[in-house]
Amino acid sequence: MGDTLPSIAISSFSIFSAMLFASQVAAFSVFNYKISEIKPKNNPDDIVRKTREMNFSVRSEELRGAFRRINAGISVLTLISIFIVAATLGVVAEPPPEMSRVLTAAVCLFATHFFMSFIITCHQVFLFFDTAYAGESV
Repeated sequence: MGDTLPSIAISSFSIFSAMLFASQVAAFSVFNYKISEIKPKNNPDDIVRKTREMNFSVRSEELRGAFRRINAGISVLTLISIFIVAATLGVVAEPPPEMSRVLTAAVCLFATHFFMSFIITCHQVFLFFDTAYAGESV
């Protein structure tokens, strides 16, 4: 690795992991807002109330499942970012040549895995919002 590449990798993945954590917090608040938004209002008619409660429970479970998948993807991305920073720091610390090759390979492997996980998570988020904008159930 060159001189500037490790510092760029450390900076970018450190910032990216903080942004991922912030997005998890934001997703949690959106999830709580969405659940409270679809909560049924009290209705004196017993049949209408029961139907709304059933629809609420089904819809909230669908939302919960979608947000769990997105949250799992973001968690994986955050962990991979931390591993990349740790492995890059190991390379920068100038370990023995054999260890340096292993750490460089680990950085490449983690970076590849990160970008593949990023694509999958972006696709899940796209499907979630596309379905929500279409007005269908998630």
